[in-house]
Amino acid sequence: MGLATAGERYIAFERDDAVWIANLNGTAEKKIADGIFPAISPDSTRVAFVTVEKSGASYARRIAVVEIAGGKATIFKDVPSDNSYYLVW
Repeated sequence: MGLATAGERYIAFERDDAVWIANLNGTAEKKIADGIFPAISPDSTRVAFVTVEKSGASYARRIAVVEIAGGKATIFKDVPSDNSYYLVW
């Protein structure tokens, strides 16, 4: 069984520094982005998460959002912080 159609609800979780989604019963899991700390939107259409970019000895953690249906991810590089954690809708 694959992921349900639009209007269905999902869970989002992190595994091996990647963001995954699955049906509410845990079936049909699918990796949708590289990142950590996923937070699924209330309407189950998008997942907010944190990207991690290594730069020398430091890391930049930025806010990102990926659309579940199309897989299009947006990284918000203009947010004035390189240390974002634990996003909430």
